[in-house]
Amino acid sequence: MSWGARLFVAFVFTILGLSFIATTVALFNEFQEFQWLSFATIYSHLFLFFPTFGIIALIAFYIPAVAFVDLYWHHIPFGKIRFIFGFLVVSAASYYIGDQISRGEIPAIWQLKPEVLKADQGEAVDCKDTPELCQRRSVSETIASVRSISQQRTDLSQFSRSCTPDPLKETPAEQLEKRYCFVSASLLNAESCCLVQKNFSEFLAETYQEPDNISLMSQVHSVLLPFKVFFLIVILLIGILLIFWRKSIDEHYRPYAKLVERSLLIGALAMLFWPLTNHAFLLSADLLYASFVDGIYGSLAPIMSILFGAWALMLLFFFFRQYEKDLEAAGKVIGVIGSMVAIIKYEEIIDWSVRIAGSGADIITAGLLGIIALSILFLLFGRRQKSGSKRDNQPDTTGA
Repeated sequence: MSWGARLFVAFVFTILGLSFIATTVALFNEFQEFQWLSFATIYSHLFLFFPTFGIIALIAFYIPAVAFVDLYWHHIPFGKIRFIFGFLVVSAASYYIGDQISRGEIPAIWQLKPEVLKADQGEAVDCKDTPELCQRRSVSETIASVRSISQQRTDLSQFSRSCTPDPLKETPAEQLEKRYCFVSASLLNAESCCLVQKNFSEFLAETYQEPDNISLMSQVHSVLLPFKVFFLIVILLIGILLIFWRKSIDEHYRPYAKLVERSLLIGALAMLFWPLTNHAFLLSADLLYASFVDGIYGSLAPIMSILFGAWALMLLFFFFRQYEKDLEAAGKVIGVIGSMVAIIKYEEIIDWSVRIAGSGADIITAGLLGIIALSILFLLFGRRQKSGSKRDNQPDTTGA
């Protein structure tokens, strides 16, 4: 592998890693005296995943990315042109998607200045049937409630109500049941809770229209979001294209083949935490906003989560092959079983994701995630050292 490829990937990945850290640091600096930890956990797909498992994924994907760049630069027909064109297309797509998400109709709560949020006292909402219960609480009280209850329960999905019922069907019984509504702190049916959530969403949207109300964190997020989108797209593409060029990796980088495979699998393990934190956020958002899934992010996020799940399973099947046959077969069976469990126990997995890696995260669950992260790093560097010692005894006859 050439030094040019190594330096290029190191430069790009370093920029990405610094952008991940900068986002969370910016949140802490501006909101450290107003619910910063609540924001970090509710929006864990941004503020917790990227500076932890995101950076681990960058470290794990370094060698596969170097092999990918070097392969296109030296061994693939018209590889340089294809690589440059693809890099520019992904960069442009990342900027466009990031810009569209930043322009969403409903801003994130932390996109408003802390003093603006502190000044909010809530508002009365006309809910027709139960007007005495339809008082929107302040943003501060609502956020604190989501965080507090998320730490006490693992069944928050039952409080998510559809605010866009099917007009061609009779209203389901569950929509008529009174359940706890987080934005009002009272028991309401789905229609009344959605009205209060709509008021909450409109308050954020209308307040965000005033430039003086926009937080510094919002501006930082708008600048750095394309880097996160770029990271997600690139990680997906590297995994998929290395599956396609697997034989070429064996041919041109035989001494590194096992290391590339192990790094891909470990990186995929780290990336699986993004769908978990992402769906944890989506559930928390459903408890706050009305019809959040109608926005661009609400539409794209589930698709991205499905892509990453399928992507990880593909890597397992195509690269878990340098081990003994029994272990390989067991790994693939476990992967299939895990996928089936994820489908059957979908809501329960999301509920536990909220508790462990979302708005319900606490010191204990943070410690658990820390142990998992350190274990992934141990697997990565432990394997690399073993692989490196074996490579030292193998001559490089590939000319790469």
